[in-house]
Amino acid sequence: RISRSKIISSMRKRESSFKGILSKATKSLMMRNGADSVKLSSLEDLALTRKAGATLNEVKLGKRRRSCTENSRSLNVLCHDASPLQAEEMVHHLLRGLGSHGQVVHIEEISSRKPNYVEIPHLLSGVIKSALQRIGITRLYSHQADSIQASLEGKNVVVATKTSSGKSLCYNVPILEMLWHNPLACALYLFPTKALAQDQMRALLAITHGFDNSLNIGIYDGDTSQEERLQLRDKARLLITNPDMLHVSILPFHGQFNRFLSNLRFVVIDEAHCYKGAFGSHVALIFRRLRRICSHVYGSHPSFIFSTATSANPEEHAMKLANLPAVEFVKNDGSPSGSKLFVLWNPPLKNVSQSTEALKIEAASSDDKKSSRKDDVALSPIVEVSCLFAEIVQHGSRCIAFCKTRKLCELVLCYTREILSETSPNLVDRVYSYRGGYIAEDRRRIEGKLFNGTICGIVATNALELGIDVGHIDVTLHLGFPGSISSLWQQAGRSGRRGNQSIAIYVAFEGPLDQYFMKFPAKLFNCPIEYCHVDTDNDQVLQQHLSCAAFEYPLSLLHDEKYFGQCFGSVAVKLENKGILRINGYRAWTYVGDE
Repeated sequence: RISRSKIISSMRKRESSFKGILSKATKSLMMRNGADSVKLSSLEDLALTRKAGATLNEVKLGKRRRSCTENSRSLNVLCHDASPLQAEEMVHHLLRGLGSHGQVVHIEEISSRKPNYVEIPHLLSGVIKSALQRIGITRLYSHQADSIQASLEGKNVVVATKTSSGKSLCYNVPILEMLWHNPLACALYLFPTKALAQDQMRALLAITHGFDNSLNIGIYDGDTSQEERLQLRDKARLLITNPDMLHVSILPFHGQFNRFLSNLRFVVIDEAHCYKGAFGSHVALIFRRLRRICSHVYGSHPSFIFSTATSANPEEHAMKLANLPAVEFVKNDGSPSGSKLFVLWNPPLKNVSQSTEALKIEAASSDDKKSSRKDDVALSPIVEVSCLFAEIVQHGSRCIAFCKTRKLCELVLCYTREILSETSPNLVDRVYSYRGGYIAEDRRRIEGKLFNGTICGIVATNALELGIDVGHIDVTLHLGFPGSISSLWQQAGRSGRRGNQSIAIYVAFEGPLDQYFMKFPAKLFNCPIEYCHVDTDNDQVLQQHLSCAAFEYPLSLLHDEKYFGQCFGSVAVKLENKGILRINGYRAWTYVGDE
């Protein structure tokens, strides 16, 4: 067994030997170039310098100061023109410029869709009609009218139409109509992200401008202060939150929301296709716990309104989420849609031995793997997206670039600003990133600039994937496959929200899935959207939620099987055997586990 001191001594000797070898190589290089000094950032710099004969100035820059543009093409190839271009003009411009190395492997033209308008239903009050006219709505799309009619009749409704088809009005109008006529009635909005909640809050404030203050609309999430939470509990009639807050802050302390839950008439579940898999299974049981508490404790039976855009089984999925016996399914989309040019962009390969410009930037993605061709490397997809992003923005188009990770977002933002500093310095401060991890103040500031049009380009994770109305977006960029066909179309739907022609550009990594779609585009465009599945009978998931449900209100085999399914009884017995639940004299299980 070797002692620790001998290992450390050996490592120090190797380090000293390595420094000596590097020092000799450096002196040799200095003598060859007739220089007094030279700075090498790494052994890689030395190897590249000796192999390619790079100048001293190039070496002094060091690895960390190499421009992203040096890794793809020189700055004089980048476009310095800032004239506005329409969608087709932009695609042709990219083909002649950045895409002149054969990156564009396919262009799919997605046809437009004409609108189907109907008159605003007569059953709506004059106040709501005036509110709609104030925001410029004099007619409704056919699916909006059908959904409003069904909701006002007290039915559970599922609206499954295309992205950016105006689904918000499908639930805002009937709920505001109900709140206007019934001064005690309340509604609960559930959104999967904070950005979406802020966007819907903004839309609600716009449509209710001029109403009296009795509506008391508010957001109840992790950014809400304690003082605001107390006010919302006491006064709010339209509460905007998310499933996590419903689970952690509302259901366990439902007694504090007595007034709200007793008068709850509508529950809105937006972007229902997000709730699938393990996450969706948990969320589904949270919704069922909400229905149970409303029925058993407060005697309320709210109607549910689901909205979804990218799901193969929206009706079945919605019924499974809240365990509803029946829903009204609205699927005939009456909204217009402009045509879309969907471009598949595959970064080209260059020979390492022929050019030092083929230095790769490490891609922070598991899909960015080495090419199987030994002498070739692909130019960094990150740099390609950055160049595209900068050029699109400088030609007057508003753009969102979607990345899979926070690190990728920051890399693309950094490289894009570097390019814009050379081509359009006035746009550097109008490009931002949006991702998780911001403090509330920074998030609100970026959202405000995004909503009011100050920002002309934004790099985002899937935080902006959902149905957020960010105004007119002309182009979406997609760095790598987002993981599902549903997510890709959801992201691409962010552009062209006003019926104008738009562009979506999918930039591929070197991974097998990305390269498969580049080689077989039909597999991408003809592939059906994925089904959404949840498993509410999963033993581990159900045990956790039955414990929560028993903490909220005692469980009864007679009354609660309709909420938790056929496995309810057997799982409750398991929890009883574990000492988590205890059955009382009324044949009901109460929670006796840890707090």
